[in-house]
Amino acid sequence: MAVCQNGVTMEYNKDLSLRLKKVEGQIRGVEKMLEESRNCVDIIQQLQAAQSAISSTNQLIIRQYLSQCLRDDVRNTDQDKINELSKLFTMLEIKE
Repeated sequence: MAVCQNGVTMEYNKDLSLRLKKVEGQIRGVEKMLEESRNCVDIIQQLQAAQSAISSTNQLIIRQYLSQCLRDDVRNTDQDKINELSKLFTMLEIKE
């Protein structure tokens, strides 16, 4: 559960928890691979899988945020909400 800036409580389902546990397992797997001096390509593939899982989890949270936190605010859109969405999309930009 999380609280939006407007005080609305966001409810998360079990899918989100399962996704986060998957990411946790992938990261632990990478740690073990490093300790075992495994092949770099295998490590990179595992990191890419973890990154993809994090990205899809982030998208799920954003969808829930938009539907649960901003749903009622759309009718009363003001500059603060526009700035909030802009900040959210900026955070999603992929940086290399």
